[in-house]
Amino acid sequence: MKLKRLGLLYALTMIAMPSFAANVVTETQAVAILKGDGVKSVAAQSLFRNGVFSNKGFDNNAEAYRGYYFSQKPLTFLNFNVAALDIPYKTMYVGCCVIHQNSFILSHTIKSDMDTLHRFARKNNCRVDSDGLDGIIDPIAVKFVKKSNTTHFVSITCENPNAE
Repeated sequence: MKLKRLGLLYALTMIAMPSFAANVVTETQAVAILKGDGVKSVAAQSLFRNGVFSNKGFDNNAEAYRGYYFSQKPLTFLNFNVAALDIPYKTMYVGCCVIHQNSFILSHTIKSDMDTLHRFARKNNCRVDSDGLDGIIDPIAVKFVKKSNTTHFVSITCENPNAE
């Protein structure tokens, strides 16, 4: 009898535990990452702790002052797969135009809906670019295609209002 109760308690505990097989970025978390401090935000740090992003998955285009954290685990935002977090990256200032914007580079899923993404962008003063790999140098673009098995990407970009 006691063994049955323990078994039932274990089963109920396992059902109630959240599954982390697929991480989901909420709209609130996305705003914190995209409009805030990027990788320094609490929301992004949570994704780093869960192993979704890591320094091992980082690549950069120093000439364009951009860095990319490739997703190491499945991550979705508004039913799109998050392929990478695109951030300002500056090791050395070589001239002009560091753009203080954070972006998600997204790939489509069966449930992806561009209207939903555009609504989020309008609501949060962000913009959607249907050519998500535009301006990304070839070696990095090839990594996106290899990791995601698609050539169709979209990006959502928000400017950090507190950037220098």
